[in-house]
Amino acid sequence: MNNSILKANARKNMQKNHWICVAVAFLMTMGASGFSVPTYNFTFNFPSNSPSETLPSQPFEMPSFENIFSDPAIVPMFIMFGIVAFVTIIISTILKIFVFNTMTVGGSRFFLKLRKNHPAEISEVFTNFKDKTFLNIAKVTFMRDLQVVLYSFLFIIPGIIKIFQYFAVEYILALRPDITASEALDLSKKLMKGNKLKAFVLDLAFIHWLILSWLTLGLFGYLYVTPYYEATHIEFFSSLREEAI
Repeated sequence: MNNSILKANARKNMQKNHWICVAVAFLMTMGASGFSVPTYNFTFNFPSNSPSETLPSQPFEMPSFENIFSDPAIVPMFIMFGIVAFVTIIISTILKIFVFNTMTVGGSRFFLKLRKNHPAEISEVFTNFKDKTFLNIAKVTFMRDLQVVLYSFLFIIPGIIKIFQYFAVEYILALRPDITASEALDLSKKLMKGNKLKAFVLDLAFIHWLILSWLTLGLFGYLYVTPYYEATHIEFFSSLREEAI
């Protein structure tokens, strides 16, 4: 399994229909950047010991905790911000579980079909919503993400290992959207046994592409790097699957 060959095959597959690949890759990744906790600009009016304004030459002193909360309007503002942030996190989490994870699986199926020269359209991203398999995909991906988070609490390294151990889950779901969570996770473990480091090295090979993406404020990433990255991952998974078969 040579990374250069995987990447060359990915580029070849992208050339079959570059702009649809760009659109599908964008839909696959929009959930990662589409939601953020809103921020607000609060102006605090702290009580002054003097009716006159503070002179510019007077050194700045950080207000005390008591002074900050002496303004009766501050506490409701903090409560409102906390409620808005909490609701936003809950909504974005629900959308990720039930919508964006399913779109990612649909996008993976698109790239798998493209690789096999099968008819592949952008509608593949939404197919699992039509046949109602999105509920099972939500369950499987939730179990995967939960285990990654729990292992990440132990330390960073166990979390990273779990990420690569479950690397194949979304591609397995793309082929078998009705598979159970335990079957999908176990199958991914078997496919990635002895291959986790290879997957890590493959991701490292994209660092310079990510830097170019950052330098162009993400434009180059959307137009080339992201679909290239997804197509290469498909090549990696397909090679693992073919070896296993």
